[in-house]
Amino acid sequence: MTFVLTFFFGVLGMFYATTSGALILLGVTLGAIVLAVVVIGILWVLTLGFGAALFAFVPLIGVAAWITSMIWGCMAASRHNERLAAQYAAAGYRPPGY
Repeated sequence: MTFVLTFFFGVLGMFYATTSGALILLGVTLGAIVLAVVVIGILWVLTLGFGAALFAFVPLIGVAAWITSMIWGCMAASRHNERLAAQYAAAGYRPPGY
């Protein structure tokens, strides 16, 4: 489920598995986009407009965040499920059919 949510919604899909991780990745992504726009804007002014071609690379930040969110979200959901399985095993619970 986490993979599907992060595949379609990116960083916002991570809220299903890890709220703190989603907030961290969202902040890092937005910070990277703002930094890239500022740096490219400065280069644009210094190169008299030729630096504007670098704006084509800004969407790569979003692609990196999308891939990272899928990996991070799946890992967080897996760790959560492992913790639940350990708690159930410690309590002596066995699901029906065992």
